[in-house]
Amino acid sequence: MNLSHSTIARGARRKTSLRRYPHLTCGHVLIPICLSGIFYYVGLLFGMSHLKCENSKPLVPDPDLSLRGSDRLDEHELIDAIVAARIKASAYKQGKGKDYNSSSVPQFSETLSNFVHGMVKISQPDFLQAFDYGTPRPIVTPGSEEALIIYNTKESLPYLVPSLLQRGNSIKTLPVRNATANCDSLNVIYQNPNSKSSRCMAIVGNYESYHIQKWLRLGSVEVSSFTSVGRTTSSSGHTEFRSPSKENSQRHSQRIKQYLETSEHVLAVLKPIVESISIENTIIIMTVNSGQVDLLANFVCSAKRHKFDISNVLVFSTDPNAHKIVLGLGIASFYDDKNFLNLSHKAAQRYGDSSFSDMMYAKVLSVQLINALGYHVLFQDVDIVWYKHPLPFLQRNKSIQKHDLIFQDDGNRGPRFGPSSANSGFYFVRSNLRTQYLFISLLYSGDMIIESRSHQQVLIAKMNEHASLFGLRIKILNGEGFPCGFHYHRKKILMKEIVELKRAPYLFHMSWTENKVNKIFFFKQMGLWYMNENCLGNRLFDAFTYSVDKNVEKCCVMQPLVTCHFKDKPSIISCKNSPPLDKGGKSFW
Repeated sequence: MNLSHSTIARGARRKTSLRRYPHLTCGHVLIPICLSGIFYYVGLLFGMSHLKCENSKPLVPDPDLSLRGSDRLDEHELIDAIVAARIKASAYKQGKGKDYNSSSVPQFSETLSNFVHGMVKISQPDFLQAFDYGTPRPIVTPGSEEALIIYNTKESLPYLVPSLLQRGNSIKTLPVRNATANCDSLNVIYQNPNSKSSRCMAIVGNYESYHIQKWLRLGSVEVSSFTSVGRTTSSSGHTEFRSPSKENSQRHSQRIKQYLETSEHVLAVLKPIVESISIENTIIIMTVNSGQVDLLANFVCSAKRHKFDISNVLVFSTDPNAHKIVLGLGIASFYDDKNFLNLSHKAAQRYGDSSFSDMMYAKVLSVQLINALGYHVLFQDVDIVWYKHPLPFLQRNKSIQKHDLIFQDDGNRGPRFGPSSANSGFYFVRSNLRTQYLFISLLYSGDMIIESRSHQQVLIAKMNEHASLFGLRIKILNGEGFPCGFHYHRKKILMKEIVELKRAPYLFHMSWTENKVNKIFFFKQMGLWYMNENCLGNRLFDAFTYSVDKNVEKCCVMQPLVTCHFKDKPSIISCKNSPPLDKGGKSFW
C-alpha cells in the first residue's frame, strides 16, 4: 500500500502517543466530547428559558403568542426562531449585525425604503393601555379591534420578521411588547374609526411634522379639486375655528390691557386669601354671576348636607350682588371690579350667547391667576353636585400622578374637541411651568374664545399644541366615575345604574343642557336639588342677610326636592305621566 509521507508521519505520531499514554482508550476520548455536547444543549435551553428576563429587551414573543390561525408558530419553528433571534440579537448588540433583518422579504418597494420597511397589526385596546396618552378609550367596534404599526427603518423591525411577518400575504399580528421592542420612538396618529366620509391617509417621506395636513374636496366632487383647509372644516365649507374678527381682536386687546395693568395688584390681593384657605396647596375655583348664583347655592347646600369640606373653595364673583350671596353662604369670594366690570350679570340662555362668552373669560382668568401663584387648582362649574369629595382621588390616585391636567370626559367626539374631548367645566391642574405657560397662552388667545364663543375648544387646541411642543400630559377621566350631561342624555344604562345605586360616581355635572331652567328641572328629577323654592332666582337676594347660619337654614333643605318634569329624562322616581322634552322621547322608566 502506498502511503504518503504525511500519512505515515501522522500514524507514527499516534503510536508514539499511545505508547506514551497507554491508559487512554477510545472511551476516554469520547466521554469528554459527549459531555461537552450535553452541556452545550443544557446551556442553550437554559438561555432560552431566560429570554423573558424583565430587565432585558424582549427579543421574541412569548411561546403563547396571541396570534390567529396560520399566524401561530409551531413548536419547531418557535425553537428555530428563538435561537436565530438570540444569535442575531447578540451580534446586533456587538455592532456586527446591523443587517440582521435583511433576509426578510420587504413588504414595501425599494422606492419607499428610506422611510417604510414593514408593517404589523396589534390589538388596539392593548396598545392604548400600553401607550396611554390620556385620551378617552374608544369603544372597540367591529373593524377597529386592531391598529397598525409601520416601521421606518430596518433596525426598528421586530426580530421575528423572517419567520413570522412574511408568512403568507396578509399583515401579521404581534403582541404590543414584541411589536415595539426595537422602536426607539413612536409617533401615533389617531383616526376616527366611525367616520362615514371617503377619507384617505398619506404618509410622505419629508422633514418630520407633528401636525396633520387636511385636504378636502369642497363642492361637487366631479368639478372640484382638493383644497388645504383647517381640521374642523366640513365638506360644506363650514368650520368651527375661524380667525378672530378685527372687532373681537380689539375687544380682547382692551381686556388684556386691563389685565396687564392690574395683574400685579390683583395677585397681591389674592395671595393672602389663597394662603388662608388652601388645603394641600390646592384651591377649588368656581365662577358665578347673579344669573347663576342659585346653582352655586345648590352646590353649597348639597355639600353642607353631606358634610363635605369646601373650606378651600374660592368663588370669583363677576358682579357685586353675586359677591354678596357667596359671602352670605360662608364661602370665600373675590370680586375684581376692574377686570370683571363689564361682564354680563345675566344667566346664559343658551350655549355660546354673550353671557356665556363673558363667563368664559372669567373662567380662564381665575384659573390663570391661582395657577400663577403656585397652587394646584380644581376648577368646576356651578352646575355640579358631589356624591363623593373628588379631591382625594385627584390628588393621590397613582394612575394620574404623572399628568399635568385631569379632565372630565365631555363625550363630544367631534373634531373641534379632538382628540381629548376634555370638559372645561370640571378639571384639575397641577401648578408647574407647563401649566402656567398653557394658561397664560390661553388668556392671550381670548379673541379666539370670543370668536368661537367657547373657551373649551380653544383650551383643547392649546393643549394639543403644548403637548406636542412641551410634553404637557393630559388625562381624561372615566365617564362612569365622573358623568356629565352627555351621559345624562345619551347613556341610559349608566344612568339607570346610578339611580339604582349600582354605581357610585364622584359627582354629576349637568352640562349639555340648554339653559338654567332645564338644569334645575333635571337636578330635581335626579334628587340633586337642595335649594328651598323660596330662594330661587331674585328671591335669593331678598332672603339673604349677613348671617351665614340664617341664610343656610332659610335656603338649604336637608332632603333633596324631587319632582317630575320630563318622562324621557333620567329620574330617581317614575315620571311616566310627564310630557317628553324631546320629540317622540320614550319614558326613562
